Amino acid sequence: MQRFLPFLFTLAKEDSEWRFESAQQPYVAPLIILGVIAFVVVAYLLEPRTEGRTRGGRVVLGFFRALALLVGIAILFHPVERKETREVKDGYVVLVIDKSRSMSLKDREGDQAYLLELAQKIGVPYADLKTTDRLTRVKKALSFDPKGGTATVLERFAEKNKVKVYTFDAGRLKLCEIDKIDKDALPREKDEKGDGEKKDEKPTPEASLARGQQLVNAIEPDGLATALPDSLQKILTDLRSDKVAALVLLTDGRSNAGSLSAEVVAARYHKKNIPILAVGVGDPNPPKDLSIENLEAPEVTLVNDIVPFQCLVRAQGYPARRDVDLELVVEGQVLKHEKVELGGDKTETTKTITWKPEKEGEFDVELRIPPDDQEITVENNKAFHHLRVIAEKIKVLYIEGYPRWEYRYFMNAMKRDAKVELQCFLLSADAAFPQESSKGVPSLRAFPTAEELKKYHVIVFGDVSPQAQGPDGRPFFPEGTFEAIKEFVADEGGGFLMISGEQDSPRRYASTPIGPLLPIQVDEQEGTVQRDLTESWRPRLTREGMRTPLLRLEPDEQRNKALWEGTTALPGFFWYTRALKVKPRAHVLAEHPTERNQDGNFPIFAWQDYKSGTVFWSAVDETWRWRAGVGDKFMYRFWGQVLRFLAHGRFQRSKRFTVTTDKSKYNVGEDVQIQAVVHDRRSGPATEKTQEVVIERPDAQTEKLELKLLEGKAGTYEGRYRPLKIGIYKVSIDPGATGSEGDVAPKLFEVKFPSIELEEPRMDKDGLEALSRASGGEFLRLDK
Repeated sequence: MQRFLPFLFTLAKEDSEWRFESAQQPYVAPLIILGVIAFVVVAYLLEPRTEGRTRGGRVVLGFFRALALLVGIAILFHPVERKETREVKDGYVVLVIDKSRSMSLKDREGDQAYLLELAQKIGVPYADLKTTDRLTRVKKALSFDPKGGTATVLERFAEKNKVKVYTFDAGRLKLCEIDKIDKDALPREKDEKGDGEKKDEKPTPEASLARGQQLVNAIEPDGLATALPDSLQKILTDLRSDKVAALVLLTDGRSNAGSLSAEVVAARYHKKNIPILAVGVGDPNPPKDLSIENLEAPEVTLVNDIVPFQCLVRAQGYPARRDVDLELVVEGQVLKHEKVELGGDKTETTKTITWKPEKEGEFDVELRIPPDDQEITVENNKAFHHLRVIAEKIKVLYIEGYPRWEYRYFMNAMKRDAKVELQCFLLSADAAFPQESSKGVPSLRAFPTAEELKKYHVIVFGDVSPQAQGPDGRPFFPEGTFEAIKEFVADEGGGFLMISGEQDSPRRYASTPIGPLLPIQVDEQEGTVQRDLTESWRPRLTREGMRTPLLRLEPDEQRNKALWEGTTALPGFFWYTRALKVKPRAHVLAEHPTERNQDGNFPIFAWQDYKSGTVFWSAVDETWRWRAGVGDKFMYRFWGQVLRFLAHGRFQRSKRFTVTTDKSKYNVGEDVQIQAVVHDRRSGPATEKTQEVVIERPDAQTEKLELKLLEGKAGTYEGRYRPLKIGIYKVSIDPGATGSEGDVAPKLFEVKFPSIELEEPRMDKDGLEALSRASGGEFLRLDK
């Protein structure tokens, strides 16, 4: 690197000279002069004598004649005056430091010789290297004197040139500029006023160096993505008028954002004669890492319900299979262990671990893998979840048009569920027929009013017409019913389930307020054309369907997969309703294996969030066929999980002070949208213009955030918060003197490193070598 640094533009003087651009050989000029003189003399001798002209006058005229000829001939040789001005101007060394999240990784290099050399060159004890992250190694390298003198590496840069320091992640930021340090310059005299203040406030080069070192040491690895080529291009644009000796790039070389290619940008640096000295930070060999990702579990559950905690367990960099211990920790106590075999050709697997809470309350649950001392990071060895356990029952309203098989078995199974309070209404029944309901729950006589709907958690529509008539011959749905159901979902957090039928659902609801709730666009012509239904088929699970607990009918992943698509699979279906298309925010869990339209395979099971609530739609009404040989085991396990899933919104909003967030997991720096629903002591919506929430951070500190009342939505408040630390955050409302802690439903969310920065943690040695070589520079490891 040293050969690139003494890049200075010197000399502060001006030189001037005359020359002929078309000059010939040196002997030509004397011959031309002699020829001109001879021509003038001969012309003078041959010229007739004129009276009155003296000899002296004739000589003067001859001289001017010769001079004129010589000037004319000289002009033919293009005489020019050339001036050269040279001024003193220092060159720059540009220092560029990677501040993306991957620079927070702690490498576990196996090359002992390299580690010994690195420890010596950056001044970090050998024993501490494996606990020192990449960016800290860079800071140590720049602030250490490997030669044992008094000048740090950063100071040695400044002795040769001025220094510009940049940081980059997805973009670039100019951090500071350090003046050249002249060791031979006299100390700057202090020009003091009478009052003791300095007139000249410009900092000394030494002061700019100290400030630069301070700013470098304050750099944090907080970038959410890395756009290396794009950042280098922006820096090159900044440097267009500067004389640059070299650009020193300290990075792990991984780029996961931006649009430019490294080859194109390196060629532009080469054209500008700016070599890139790429200093690779990190281990170029595949690292070892265990991680837990995509933890899924309900936020609210019922006492004595079995709660599934499903996650993706990964093992990278392990050449052979090994047993990984997955632990379930509740309130700091390890309740369960599960062995997971990973490594070699099996790098990841989905694992479900269950827990049956026996009392109500708020519980912090953690899934974790004990750290391996060879891992590059242990930040991703655990995942958190906050679970609220309540001693309530799911109140379900089920409206059906006629006693189809799906209704009969679904209704009977729900009546037997001790956690469900069911009220049914079968429209085809006689007026004297006692409508079905759970034991101890009164039968319905008419459709509930808008106010009565609020006592339910889930509303289920079977194959029923929007224009249906009750047993008394009058319209069954009062005017405004469907608007009330829409408000029940959107504003009250209610759940809505529609089980399609061959007669009315969902096609007759396309133009009603129910249509926007559904996760699919309804085909109003569906059902008007007869189809051949002689062969059964099994739904094909989507990628999300394979992961979701909603379709987990067996705890073991392989056994569950076999139920859906193996030789021991569940009985197939014959009929289904075709949707026009899936809505943009919908989640498709299962689709038809072969039949499709222009948008893809027809959806079979799908759901979507609709504002505060959740809606699930089934294209089939034959899950009763799953009872073959096993009874209600799989049929009601499926529908029981769906009902609990749909009821969560209402359970969340059952308190006076409820806080929700738009997601449960965020990346550092990503905005969290917080919503609070507040009721007064009489259960009416609060009317204050603002609502304060308390945020408990992972570092045990708290801060307050003011939410603003949403226009036209009494009692609902919203605001945004940007977390800057990883870990678990808790958002709640202080109930004050008018409430108690039991009135508050808090919300926990987790903040993690962006996964894009950890997907490929190796230092990109090949890429950095190619980048530096194409620019005319060279590649070095940090120890060099």
